[in-house]
Amino acid sequence: MKIRYFTDTDTLLMEFREAPVAETRDLDENTVVDLDANGNICAITIEHASARAGAPAFSYQQVSSQRAQRARRHLSRNTTRLASRDQGLPTGTAVALYGFTGGGGEPGGANSDDS
Repeated sequence: MKIRYFTDTDTLLMEFREAPVAETRDLDENTVVDLDANGNICAITIEHASARAGAPAFSYQQVSSQRAQRARRHLSRNTTRLASRDQGLPTGTAVALYGFTGGGGEPGGANSDDS
């Protein structure tokens, strides 16, 4: 995984895997998701990243499998709320994006105090 922040354009690029991009989808006018032929996320690009994603601030936390299970349960309870905001992505993709944008205070979020 590579995360790059371009200060001159205020763009955040998160590359999850090196694979040929088969499809690019606009989530909104400032967020683009690149998918491979199997529908897996290759990259996410966020424009106006300082305001929308808190860039360039960044933290990384590796979590135990028990904590990851709690986070998955928390996210699965919120999939109903995501259904109304569906952007045509596979359900697992929407949940992953919710986990990223949900952020602070939620299990696995950037501001979480759990270890």
